[in-house]
Amino acid sequence: MVPVNDVRGQVSAVRRRGVVDALRRGAVPEQGLDLLATGLDRFTPALDEELETVAGGGSVFKAVRGEYGSGKTFFTRWLAERGKARGFAVCEIQVSENETPLHKLETVYRRLIERLTTAAFPPSALQQVVDGWFYALEEDALADGVAKDALADAVDRLMSARLAEVSRHAPAFAAALRGYRQALEAGDDTSAAAVLAWLGGQPHVSAAARKAAGVRGDLDHFGALGFLQGLLTVLRDTGHAGLVVVLDEVETLQRVRSDGRDKALNALRQLIDEVHSGRFPGLYLVITGTPAFYDGPQGVQRLAPSRSGSPPTSRPTRASTTRAPYRSGCRASPGSASSSSGLRSGTCTPPEQAIRYGSGRWPTRLTSATSPRPSAGTWAGRSASPRGSS
Repeated sequence: MVPVNDVRGQVSAVRRRGVVDALRRGAVPEQGLDLLATGLDRFTPALDEELETVAGGGSVFKAVRGEYGSGKTFFTRWLAERGKARGFAVCEIQVSENETPLHKLETVYRRLIERLTTAAFPPSALQQVVDGWFYALEEDALADGVAKDALADAVDRLMSARLAEVSRHAPAFAAALRGYRQALEAGDDTSAAAVLAWLGGQPHVSAAARKAAGVRGDLDHFGALGFLQGLLTVLRDTGHAGLVVVLDEVETLQRVRSDGRDKALNALRQLIDEVHSGRFPGLYLVITGTPAFYDGPQGVQRLAPSRSGSPPTSRPTRASTTRAPYRSGCRASPGSASSSSGLRSGTCTPPEQAIRYGSGRWPTRLTSATSPRPSAGTWAGRSASPRGSS
């Protein structure tokens, strides 16, 4: 760990206090992980390359594997900080049986919006992102020589053009954005806030606000992925490099009933397939789980499609099984053996050499898979739009 005295001239007292207070509670700090991260330098080339791929219009899926207390959450928050420094929006979602069941993607999307953060704005940053998007559209319209009295129509046309692909899957997303803007222009802040809440997946929005925006009902499982696609479009147009989403502690789904577990695994498979298909340009999706989740009978081994096919060529990572240095009482130095994290995410290998873990079944596919910029390709023996390679 880096002594506080060495960084006192570079780091604010508020930031230092936040890190120390979190460590005293036995929790992973929300920020400032670069002040105490050790043993993670060997991961940075692979991770930075993947962030660059996402920033260039690709998409990446990565699974982090480690026992309880091995440093998975620390690693993903450290990765999220690196993403924020590169202009990414980030979000960490704790998967749980009651609060955020994985098989209800509409709930996962709602938690994503509630915890969406950027380098400039704390959670939830949805309103700031959307307002920035409309400002960017206005600037683009004015740059094209549109007169101010025709600005509203020009912005509407630009919005329809930017969301054309999203509207094929989730037309309500564009309708809600349009309704939000109309409410703001009419000075109806209450309706605007209600429509924005509906756009964020919140239930129980007033019928009057939904009717004014031209949308009906609540967001469902099938519309959630379309809304995520729309959010990525808005983030890209507002100058963000992309979105890093962390699904933490997915092993908790092993404790749910078998029918709910199978639904959750199928939802996870659907998410991974959509990332590999290139549907979500600008998305870096990370999950964390214990070895029991990847190898045990109550985890991903239950899902037959996940055990078939060859693994994508990728840049997987692995590490030792020592404890992470952030744990209370640990005093590992950067060069010590205990400074390595206990998660499987690490040593870089050439893209053509995919490392197999354990039995070489589903966890092999989960190690790391990158969807490049849209182009024709193959993955696991199936022809498709961009699939995993890195």
